[in-house]
Amino acid sequence: MSDPEKTIATIDDAISACYGQEAETSINGKTATMEWEPAPASGVQGTAKGYVMNATVNYVSTSLPMYFVAGDGLLIVTNVISGAGERVSDEEFAQLTQAAADTARG
Repeated sequence: MSDPEKTIATIDDAISACYGQEAETSINGKTATMEWEPAPASGVQGTAKGYVMNATVNYVSTSLPMYFVAGDGLLIVTNVISGAGERVSDEEFAQLTQAAADTARG
């Protein structure tokens, strides 16, 4: 990837334009709503952006966090959920994502 920071900027432009806008669709014949919001992505070296997609399908709600980190010619995408299916803390996210970046860099 020639410019991962530019890729993250493009992703951020597209997702941040959706903040606060609820979208509705159908999944397996059931109504689903989705809304995006920012998630903190501090404590990671390089350019980092975090997002949460809040989704409700058939009255069941869930939050799906995802993070994009770019630096040193790499683009890393993480979706960090604990073993119990809950979001990890911001500090845990930073540590796990930094470890992934360090491993990818070799």
